[in-house]
Amino acid sequence: MLKGKTETLILEAGVSLKEVKKALDFDLSSVVGCLASHEHGDHFGKAKEFVAAGIDIYTGFGTIKKSGIESHRLHIAKHAVMINIGQFQITPFNVVHDCVEPLAFLIKHHECGLIMFVTDTHYIPFKIPGLNNCLCEVNYDINITNENIANGASQSVRDRVLETHMELSTFCDFLKYNDTSMLNNVVLLHLSDGNSNAKQFKQTVEQVIPGKQVWVADKGMSINLDKTPF
Repeated sequence: MLKGKTETLILEAGVSLKEVKKALDFDLSSVVGCLASHEHGDHFGKAKEFVAAGIDIYTGFGTIKKSGIESHRLHIAKHAVMINIGQFQITPFNVVHDCVEPLAFLIKHHECGLIMFVTDTHYIPFKIPGLNNCLCEVNYDINITNENIANGASQSVRDRVLETHMELSTFCDFLKYNDTSMLNNVVLLHLSDGNSNAKQFKQTVEQVIPGKQVWVADKGMSINLDKTPF
């Protein structure tokens, strides 16, 4: 979740409301909404709990339709159409995943600048100028995945991962082809349990963007996402 001084924007509706409340000291009064990228359970599985608690969720029409949930708290987000949620300005954009209508989000706020939030996609099909902070899936390393296949791992699982999730070198290429001069923090999300190495991933990305802060997301982690490095 993104927390300003007075407002909180939740990213994804895949964890229980109990966990969200715990992270917010059991006070939801600062929550202005929730962004959900797609319908898979770890991203939208707790949507009913959220809307029942009065939290508005913004996601693609395809995600809402696929979920079968009906609520006035569900709002349609469309590619390249800006949404204002409290003091957050949100621009959704299409990404590539094995679901109905996967979205990623550019999030602008006066305290944290421009944030890109991307999870569960094969690649990022756009250049994004002016990024201050980047929260992005980096799921697997092809060398580790191939080694696992050689040791008996499932070929079908490998094929799905390669078609629907982002590989380490793909993310590094995204950084190389974008202007990262204003980038302060990169947070690596959604690392595969068996096909990644957190230390290696962090070091590899640091080599691409020297001098920038690189983090590997972990439960309970708190990171200060400012628009300036100091």
